[in-house]
Amino acid sequence: MYQIIRTGRISWALGQLGGTFFRSFILVVFTAFCSIVSLLPQIEWSLQWGKLIHTIAMTNAAIQYNLKYVFYYQILGKYSPLQLMIITIVICTFISMFLSSLMFMISLYFNHILAVSITAALTIMLFFVVNIHPKIRYILAKFIPTVWAKVVQVNSPVLGYYWVPSIKYMFAFLLIGNIILIILILIKVKKCEFNWENEDI
Repeated sequence: MYQIIRTGRISWALGQLGGTFFRSFILVVFTAFCSIVSLLPQIEWSLQWGKLIHTIAMTNAAIQYNLKYVFYYQILGKYSPLQLMIITIVICTFISMFLSSLMFMISLYFNHILAVSITAALTIMLFFVVNIHPKIRYILAKFIPTVWAKVVQVNSPVLGYYWVPSIKYMFAFLLIGNIILIILILIKVKKCEFNWENEDI
């Protein structure tokens, strides 16, 4: 509470949101870095996908050789490795920020238990969505941001259905969603009454 008194309600809330965004970005970048490190020393330093990855994407070699990684041919022709990595990092950072802001907002308007329950449900829904019929999957995937981490499947049909929303849709949804959540958070922080009892100030 001392920080709220010293900096002001709005500044404190913006600081919390800024810290959340920074931590989300660092976590996503670290995860991306680990995915690269796991391929060492077999990795080839290039800005292109390479013949091996194209071969794996166009054949069933991944299944035959029990490879850990799956490559989708449709996305390889649209983006370079660097472009796809940047897009994935940005989207995953926005997803993490969205979930954090949603939890913050719900805890302010309702309570912490409900906030944790809803964000946990969105995370668990990822496993539900990817295991149902592609037609239903396409509908649900539009409203479950945790699914969008599968950016590589944007242009890859499953049983004839393109179930992952477009990258433009993801960016628009997450940008607008985060802005709305931040506005709601700032409104509540400005008006709500904090419990000052038993606080070390």
